[in-house]
Amino acid sequence: MKAKKYITWVAVLDGRKALLLTKSTSNRLEILDHAFTAEPIRTNTETHNTLGRSFSSSRAGVRHIIEPHTDEQTQEKQEFIKEISEYLESSLWEYDRLILAAPPKALGYLRKILSKEVKDKVILELDNDFVRLAPHQIQQHLEKLIPIF
Repeated sequence: MKAKKYITWVAVLDGRKALLLTKSTSNRLEILDHAFTAEPIRTNTETHNTLGRSFSSSRAGVRHIIEPHTDEQTQEKQEFIKEISEYLESSLWEYDRLILAAPPKALGYLRKILSKEVKDKVILELDNDFVRLAPHQIQQHLEKLIPIF
């Protein structure tokens, strides 16, 4: 009896860029379709003008900027990671197993928002930033950890 050939996706991301990779028929890790890239983060002057203001309770006429609970960059990175999570959810039927690689903060947030169905397919999580590596370099790292990869 022939063993089932599992389709494994590798999601390599940070808060700004994501790569989805899989092994090709030539047994090399290759990028699926395209890389995902977040919109440029707005500068402080752009966000400064959009923040709310309040009057000071101690001095009449003095107004202060109301700072958001989460800084703008963190919020935008989380929105980008959420988009990747939704893509993995909508593509569930295309892969059998999933490997996640992201810096610790991004991986922690991704863990929180992934659906149960996607989490069930995760076979390995790496808290490393591999997003700037070439596919063959990512494959070398993975083969050290998973000999059967």
